[in-house]
Amino acid sequence: MTEQIADSYEGSVVSWRHRFNGRYLMPVFCLFFWGFIADCWFSHVSADKSEAVILDRDFSGATMSGFSGLMLGDLRGFVADMFWLQTYVAWRQEDYAKTNLLIGMTCRIDPQNERMWIRGGDMIAMDMVGWKMDAYEKVYGHVPEIEIRKIFSEQGRLALMHYREAIVVLPRRYHGDILLQMAQVYLNRMEDRDSAVEYFKLAAWAGARPFAAFQATRILYNDGRPEEAERFLKQYVNEFSKGFTETQSIEAKRLIDGIEAREEDI
Repeated sequence: MTEQIADSYEGSVVSWRHRFNGRYLMPVFCLFFWGFIADCWFSHVSADKSEAVILDRDFSGATMSGFSGLMLGDLRGFVADMFWLQTYVAWRQEDYAKTNLLIGMTCRIDPQNERMWIRGGDMIAMDMVGWKMDAYEKVYGHVPEIEIRKIFSEQGRLALMHYREAIVVLPRRYHGDILLQMAQVYLNRMEDRDSAVEYFKLAAWAGARPFAAFQATRILYNDGRPEEAERFLKQYVNEFSKGFTETQSIEAKRLIDGIEAREEDI
């Protein structure tokens, strides 16, 4: 039933990709060419030093590499911001194909930008679901439950692919945020509660995120796995309780008190 919609998406992707090649590839090529030349030039300058300077090569090399990286990073960030503005325009227009393509391009131009990875994943997993359902409803007048589940699954799978790529390129300090987003996708789009629990746990351990730990605990309780929930929460609170905010401490105490009360009943 979705062939007409799928064909329209595929056609728009091909059409917009054709326009994209001519409009944006040359600036991107120039950007990376400049980065290559700048890096080579600074490497040459760093190598052509007197013996006295070479004795301090650790400091000078780091300075020149940092300067080169700063210049390239600024240019890369500027181009990524321009692409992100285009992404925002496409998103406001609910242009599925254009938004998808621009999200990928933006994140690849500036792969260290966690904000773009997360916001792009939100668009894929959340916003585009509504767009597809609206498009289906315009054609058929009603979106059956089986079609809703199919759309959820398709966009959830695409979002997980997006986040897995983010995990590869982002620094480790951002992994907890990405894992938390993946847990939400498994829970709300893939309807895979077991995977959601595991990713909430990973997110919790990755950066002392109490929200992720509490979410994992609640799901385990609701799914009839109280022993696992209690064991995990006690380990987590013992490890990270010093970093909790006042509200998080109150929530943790409430959950722990519930566990202890249940153990006394047993």
